Amino acid sequence: MENTITQIIICIPIYKDWDSVARLIMDLDHVLLRFTEKIAVKILLVDDGAEEDGKPIFKNPIKFIEKVSILRLRRNLGHQRAIAVGLSYIQAEMTVDAVLVMDGDGEDTPEGVAALLQEFIGSDGRSMIFAKRQRRTETVAFRGFYQLYRLLHWILTGRSIQVGNFSILPFQHVECLVTAPELWNHYAASVVKLKLASKLIPIDRGYRIAGRSTMNFISFVIHGLSAISVYAEEVGVRLMVFCAGMIALLLFSLFGIILIRFFTDYAIPGWATNAFGLSFSMILQLLVISMIIVVIILKNRSSADFLPMRDYQYFIKGIEMVM
Repeated sequence: MENTITQIIICIPIYKDWDSVARLIMDLDHVLLRFTEKIAVKILLVDDGAEEDGKPIFKNPIKFIEKVSILRLRRNLGHQRAIAVGLSYIQAEMTVDAVLVMDGDGEDTPEGVAALLQEFIGSDGRSMIFAKRQRRTETVAFRGFYQLYRLLHWILTGRSIQVGNFSILPFQHVECLVTAPELWNHYAASVVKLKLASKLIPIDRGYRIAGRSTMNFISFVIHGLSAISVYAEEVGVRLMVFCAGMIALLLFSLFGIILIRFFTDYAIPGWATNAFGLSFSMILQLLVISMIIVVIILKNRSSADFLPMRDYQYFIKGIEMVM
């Protein structure tokens, strides 16, 4: 790949952040000049169903980036699903060597893009490259909740969280991803679940360029649950194992209650009946929960899933050229 021009498309989901993305693109245009002999860059902005059809307005001429276009969605789908539609559109309509996915608010920096591209070109474009966050810019409260979420994610899925959306992937990985129903819920988690070849490089998170984020606490919780939902079967099995362990512990306690009641003098009048009834009731509840989990897992495996490469087109309103 070192002797040829690598065709890169940068996919940026956006919801009303036109000022931020305009400044980001101008900064990108300047930073990427160092790759003049190696890459050709186009940008696809995925407008996530904003009420008004805005667009970025550039105060300075764009010299390096070849084209900027906007993919308009019919309605607001959310960040992750906008990425899924964008990747599906790229796979179906564009001929490129790689796709770089990033946010448009400035927290994914142009310098970070340069680092991803440098690593991608150096690895001959065979592996997906993710940014591993070294420094975060959020509040102390947010970082605290985020650490709790990481712990919960690890307990439920057995996998630690190391990456977000900021990444570059070869086109063959895009072709694989758009066949995965999980992509509709969470991009990075889908990559991990599909076991696609990937590498991590340390990149600091930047600061928001303009305005305030439209994501609130509820949105962040939904985003986190979407990541966990990608591993629904693994979560279900782990919960079943937990229920089985609790049932075994309660059965052992029932055996202990019987021994104490009939073979010792420690029994308090009425305690054995109450303890036995409570333990037996908890066992029945855990059995019901386990059966519900099994039914849900089997139902999900036999149901028709949303397929991004097939169904993305229903959400596209149109494509608009900016430059």
